[in-house]
Amino acid sequence: MHFPEGQNKDAMPLQDQDVIREFLIESHENLARLDQEFVELEKHPKDAALLSSIFRTIHTIKGCCGFLGYSKLEKITHEGESILSELRDGRRDFTPSLASLILETVDAIRNILSCVEATGDEGADSFEELTERLKAVARQGQMRPQPYPKPTLTRRKHLRPYWPHLRQNRRQLPQSRNRNQRSPPPWPIPTFGLALTFWTN
Repeated sequence: MHFPEGQNKDAMPLQDQDVIREFLIESHENLARLDQEFVELEKHPKDAALLSSIFRTIHTIKGCCGFLGYSKLEKITHEGESILSELRDGRRDFTPSLASLILETVDAIRNILSCVEATGDEGADSFEELTERLKAVARQGQMRPQPYPKPTLTRRKHLRPYWPHLRQNRRQLPQSRNRNQRSPPPWPIPTFGLALTFWTN
């Protein structure tokens, strides 16, 4: 549904033009809100609400790209969405270098949107270098080992039906000796001719 390269946007059906116009307006508004949220995120890098809102902005643009056929914009937003998803889920820390990469991604998105608005095409710049850096950073997050989940009450409940069986098997284990039976000392205990007398009432 996007404007083919070299085609005038006025030659498109009015319905298609309205859809693209709404997409551009909504995208610019969401990116303007993202700028404000990003300033707050630098002050509060662990704010889950801010991270979720920024993720939804990029996710919404990516979803519309697939419908409208903007392949360049879809690639960039897809990689940016993967990194923002890890930030939102707490699997990655918000660092200054990561903040710079996200802002660079937002600038590229704005660049493509401006080309679409002016000419109907995504423009000549493919942003391959930026896309590859986004992929590399996303792979680093996926390769990071995840912490083993702590045992929960729900998981312990699943073991309860097996407890009697485990206890029964434990009773069948051979016992070396009675727990109350003490081993004799390795040397004789001298008595020195002493006798101990116990008095009872």
